Amino acid sequence: MMSRLTAERTGPPQGPGHYSEDGRGWFDDATRSWLPVGADHDTLQIELEDVNRAGWWVAVLATLASQSGNAYSRFVGRAQSTDPRWGNYEIRSATFPRVRGLPDSMTPQEAWAPGMDEALSELRTRLTAEGWQRSGHGEAPWAETYTRPMVLWPST
Repeated sequence: MMSRLTAERTGPPQGPGHYSEDGRGWFDDATRSWLPVGADHDTLQIELEDVNRAGWWVAVLATLASQSGNAYSRFVGRAQSTDPRWGNYEIRSATFPRVRGLPDSMTPQEAWAPGMDEALSELRTRLTAEGWQRSGHGEAPWAETYTRPMVLWPST
């Protein structure tokens, strides 16, 4: 069973939508409006994170939400923007249980981290819906790099 811990959005308000054919506009589904796109790009790298190391309160909530006291992990897209309002921000997957006591050097697998594949798939789907395009791949199966043209969000 995956846990759906949510956190306050720390990045741009870009949710689902699509870029115009010429790439100079972003249609934001939430506001039903077109926004201009700048020349810069945001970049994002997917990493695997041990929820227990993310913060004590996150670990406590994840453990209390589980029935067996499992340890929990999640995928985190660590993004960088040239827009000073956002700077560095994160997009997180759902958490999933993993077997305790395995060394960090062991690559997690679905068999002993049930929900891992689903969490990664959902994160990839969200990234695509929010305009991210895969641009590279690292050593780990989830270590993907993404970029997206930066939407010029109005100042509020």
